[in-house]
Amino acid sequence: MSRQKNSTHRGWRSNAPRLIAGAVGVVLLYDLNDSKGTIRAWKELIEVNPFARAHGNELVVELIEKIKGRDSP
Repeated sequence: MSRQKNSTHRGWRSNAPRLIAGAVGVVLLYDLNDSKGTIRAWKELIEVNPFARAHGNELVVELIEKIKGRDSP
């Protein structure tokens, strides 16, 4: 029985770092209250995909700016 390559699976694997960075950013922001860590994680995400969007369809770069503005004195 030959094993067929699944192009969807390959696509998932190539996107894994991006998916992980996005998820880590969410955990850091909401569970650990670490906005600096969130920004670092999400910057990794936008290096791969500058047009990455969050769950509410908002651009991740816009979320980063909101976090920066919220944390500024």
